[in-house]
Amino acid sequence: AVLLHLMALPQIALLLSQGCSVYLPMEGGREVNTWPIVAKIFSNTHEGGGVYVPLVTGGKAMDMSMLRANSEAELRALPLDNWRIPKPPMDWIDLRLDAAVTGDIGVILVPGVAFDGKCNRLGHGKGYYDAFITRVTEMRAARKMSPPVTIGLALGPQIVEAVPVGAMDRQLDFVICPDRVICAEK
Repeated sequence: AVLLHLMALPQIALLLSQGCSVYLPMEGGREVNTWPIVAKIFSNTHEGGGVYVPLVTGGKAMDMSMLRANSEAELRALPLDNWRIPKPPMDWIDLRLDAAVTGDIGVILVPGVAFDGKCNRLGHGKGYYDAFITRVTEMRAARKMSPPVTIGLALGPQIVEAVPVGAMDRQLDFVICPDRVICAEK
């Protein structure tokens, strides 16, 4: 259902053709399974774009790269980290395009612990995604491109009345749940 809602968003095909960052799902976790989304994007890569996946390289907010993947099979073969999330090897940093450096990305799919009806997101507290969204937005603005569309993916219980918001937190454009799409009022 989340994939259907995603593909129904206005202009999504054009935006995906500019590249999409997508988190890989925690095995057995309580979050949206992104494998169907990964498969859909790879099935349309002839239209351009690509799939970019996160690699955290340190403890600071700026320490997240978003590296281009070559195939769904390659991603499914990645080893699991301590959180049971597929993790790209560190040598990808030298071998792959990094959307955190190039800004070549039209859609950012964002995980979260909780989301609210204003498309605010509560993450795990490190600020990796907030910093990444800011960097990509600035790079695209410098090239006279529109900002990336930011989309939180949530299960129903992750939608709460309000999440705490700080100065560095980025409001998302949409939050997609299995039963609905929440649009930000901007």
